[in-house]
Amino acid sequence: MKSILIVGSGALATVYATKLSYNPDCQLQMYCEWHAGIQAIQQKGITCFHNDTELKTKPLKATTDPDQIQPVDLILVLVKSWQTGNLVSQIQDKLKSNGVCLTLQNGLGNLQILQKNFSDERVIAGTTMVGAELLKPAIVRITFLGGMQISEHPANQWIIPLFQQSGFEISSNSDLESVLWGKLIINAVVNPLTVIFQSRNGVLIESEESLALIDAMIDEIMLLINAKGITLPYPDAHSQVRYAINKTAQNLSSMAQDWKRNVPTEIENITGAILQEAKKYNLTMPVNQTIYQLVTAGLAAKMSTIIDIQE
Repeated sequence: MKSILIVGSGALATVYATKLSYNPDCQLQMYCEWHAGIQAIQQKGITCFHNDTELKTKPLKATTDPDQIQPVDLILVLVKSWQTGNLVSQIQDKLKSNGVCLTLQNGLGNLQILQKNFSDERVIAGTTMVGAELLKPAIVRITFLGGMQISEHPANQWIIPLFQQSGFEISSNSDLESVLWGKLIINAVVNPLTVIFQSRNGVLIESEESLALIDAMIDEIMLLINAKGITLPYPDAHSQVRYAINKTAQNLSSMAQDWKRNVPTEIENITGAILQEAKKYNLTMPVNQTIYQLVTAGLAAKMSTIIDIQE
């Protein structure tokens, strides 16, 4: 029996909690600061729709109070990047002496925050290709269930079988930078563009104009990836981004969901982080810079309007 603490209660966290809850070898807890999500999970459990299947969990042990958390073998971090530092700093003592922390979050910077809190050797980084939409607190719809890739670690000898038994495709990769940047380039295209287009993923590949924009964004990011000497986990970024968009065509990206809910987005940890990395190599990214400014300026205007209405 392995004890797992899932940090988060949004779309991705509820998908993982649902599937792990059906594994008899898992003992689950959930933690975050979103009271509505935690309360729904406590009282009714999670309802998860996937294709024609409806999965329901029993009410799960979930809390907004870190003092209520019991030490665990695995902390699975699935919150937004801007939440990582605050939440993780409150649960540093909740990892057992031989426990590990696994992040499947989008963007850059999360790994470093977790390593600072738990030490380098106790943190595993990875990516997941799960598309999910949170319909209501503790009610989620899976739009695409893809695989996981995680960095190599001795704990993988039990982590990989555990997730496989829970219905996830999972593998390890010794090249962490390859794994993270392979997912980052997809996020950097899909997330901000679905905010700007106000659309689901599939719309992005429906016109020649949007495909040209996508290609221009990828070309700029590939200059950085090549400058950093990173080999991506697939042969061609353009084809892979199109493939990912096609596979998740019905999904509303996590950034578009955040925009819709009027909460902070991960634009700083995705596009913002890429732009900061580009400066280190004296690279300019006019297309991605414009995309970044459109999202950040639009969000600022939107939040200002909300404040005005509330006042």
